[in-house]
Amino acid sequence: MYCIVFHHRLDVTYVDLYLIHHPKPGRNVESYKAMMKLKEQGLIKSIGVSNFGVNHLKEMEKAGLPTPAVNQIELNPYWQLEDIVNYCKEKGIALMGYCPMFQGQKNDDPILTEMASRYEKTVPQLLIRWSVQRNYITIPKSTKPERILENAKVFDFTINDKDMRTLNSMPTEQCIKPLANMTECPWKG
Repeated sequence: MYCIVFHHRLDVTYVDLYLIHHPKPGRNVESYKAMMKLKEQGLIKSIGVSNFGVNHLKEMEKAGLPTPAVNQIELNPYWQLEDIVNYCKEKGIALMGYCPMFQGQKNDDPILTEMASRYEKTVPQLLIRWSVQRNYITIPKSTKPERILENAKVFDFTINDKDMRTLNSMPTEQCIKPLANMTECPWKG
């Protein structure tokens, strides 16, 4: 019922991608099966998950659920979640990274500012490019048209291997603190 109302309000015949926002103990299997029915009806083209850890993805598989098309997680040079990234790659799950620019909190980082200046780019562009080069679906957020245009100008340069190694070895820090343990919360179906 919810999805029918959702489609009506959006005035569309289908939704391209529908995600479970985060693992909710006791509701994951039920929610995913409901999404599968909507996909069978043609109301959803692809279904996926968000903030699911390896334990959740393995439990979905044990429950006999099809592999999600996407796992949306925080991904940036400071929060790389290599265990989840590697598992998703192994299973063919596309990785969608939110907070690629660390919500602007790293725009003054001396390593990033120096590196961005060598490429004649902004720090946000450098961070988006890092994500693109890691083959993540990158979803930077901005409400300002000029920033949206700037964020799209990341396909005219490549970060060299040395700089990628530097970015790949940044200290671990999560941007979205309230989600700190979401990818590690217990499954419970």
